[in-house]
Amino acid sequence: MSLKQYCPIAACLIASSLTGADYYLDNVKGSDSNSGLQDAPMATYKALEKKLNPGDNVFLNPTGKIYRQEFVVYRAGGTQDKYLTINGNGQTVSGSEIIPPNAWLSVSAGVYKAENIPAKVGLIIDNKVVLEQLNRDSLKPGEWCWRTQDKLFYYMPDKTHPINGTKFEVTMADGSKATLDPAKFQYSHSKIGAKRYRNLKEVVKLTVNDVEAKCGWAKDCLKPGSWNLTGNDIYYRPADNADIKKQHIEAMIRGNGFALAGKGSYVKIINVNTEHVYNDGFNIHGRLKGVIFDKCNARQCGDEGVSAHETCEITFTNSIIRECDNGMNHVQDVKSVTKNIYIADCRNNGIEFQGGKNSRHSIENAVLVNNRVQIAWWSNAPDPIILKNILGVSTGKQQALVSLRGKSKLENMTLIAPAMRFYFLGKTSLTLQNAVFCIPKLDFDFRTRPLDFLTLSGVEMPEGAVLQNAYRNHEPFIKAVKSGVKPLAAPSPFDATVALNELRSKKSGAPGELYNIYDKNNGK
Repeated sequence: MSLKQYCPIAACLIASSLTGADYYLDNVKGSDSNSGLQDAPMATYKALEKKLNPGDNVFLNPTGKIYRQEFVVYRAGGTQDKYLTINGNGQTVSGSEIIPPNAWLSVSAGVYKAENIPAKVGLIIDNKVVLEQLNRDSLKPGEWCWRTQDKLFYYMPDKTHPINGTKFEVTMADGSKATLDPAKFQYSHSKIGAKRYRNLKEVVKLTVNDVEAKCGWAKDCLKPGSWNLTGNDIYYRPADNADIKKQHIEAMIRGNGFALAGKGSYVKIINVNTEHVYNDGFNIHGRLKGVIFDKCNARQCGDEGVSAHETCEITFTNSIIRECDNGMNHVQDVKSVTKNIYIADCRNNGIEFQGGKNSRHSIENAVLVNNRVQIAWWSNAPDPIILKNILGVSTGKQQALVSLRGKSKLENMTLIAPAMRFYFLGKTSLTLQNAVFCIPKLDFDFRTRPLDFLTLSGVEMPEGAVLQNAYRNHEPFIKAVKSGVKPLAAPSPFDATVALNELRSKKSGAPGELYNIYDKNNGK
């Protein structure tokens, strides 16, 4: 199916006149024993879903209070001519719960505990996400830990007991024992280099060369401003000079703002905000068709702002995503159309696709600001991923990144950053058309030679831009490609504000209206 054939917006417009019943949710005066009609709203979507049929509309009453519940759209959905619509009326759906100041118990000097609050991924402390200090990142050499969430064993090697040549024996919670194979220790995402071991039951004891090793706990070595979940209890060490009684602290305890699966095809979700979930603001699974999100914003999510999986087909428009792990990440054989989106300050990727051979993706009108990796994808699809009308801005000192693998077409694009590495891997085609790179230190990392996979038209970049290959050999990019590129003078010293002002009236690169969107969302 081509992107031209996939047009759920048109289908929804046709369906909009074929409406059914109207139902209401109210998190102040609603009750799940009510009918759900306007004068008797219900309290939770979980209870209301049992009543829903194709063509129905659900409205969140604008109470001014945060809706602290997860919307799992699983047993209800629409049809191609009768969409189920959920209208958020601009309300916010949160995955967190407030931890009252009196819930914190002092357990040691500077460390407090809140009991029976199973937080995941992050706490929100004075409106900032603080990620958990994990046990695997806190081990001292020779220590070990067990991570219940992943069912993984971690060990931090030391100089006297390296992995190879050392005897490791674990005792598990059921009393069974196992000798670990040094060859099966694996690399992990531990920040300190701890190794992981799979396919074990809960480990309660480790002996190293027949001597019992210490189990390491992050709660015993928390850094200022950090926290850790041990069992169902949160351990937290406030930053220096911070008064825990005066801090506003919330715990992420729900997975998603909106989770669609099962019968959730032909559903339209509009005008709603999600925040503080430990997984995704908007999560879509299965074989769903015709799922539409419009004016659906996400901020401070533990994982993605929006993420679709398997073979789902979605449209995502007119939305803002901020401060998530990744802004948008669609995987497997998803087909997506994205228009008019602003993604900023994500810890990893702004836009990410991990596509199978049947995936299809297009993005039009996107502003990307200060994401660690502005754009990243790998795709096995025969058709290119298409990005059209893109403004990417990195205002800090850190090097910005773009990393692509698979057929790609980027047009009407302006990227502004002090430095950037632009990766392109594989032998598939890359087209850059009407693209401006206002980046003083620009490094194109293209591993494939010859460069016949590359098509350039109307591209501008500083003369100092370099091209490197798999052997780290460097050469001037403009000289190497010979055509389709002309030099651009970047501000010196680099200043993103100066660059934005100089480029906004330029006919090449990103359209002028994207600069206005940038201004609107950056207090200008």
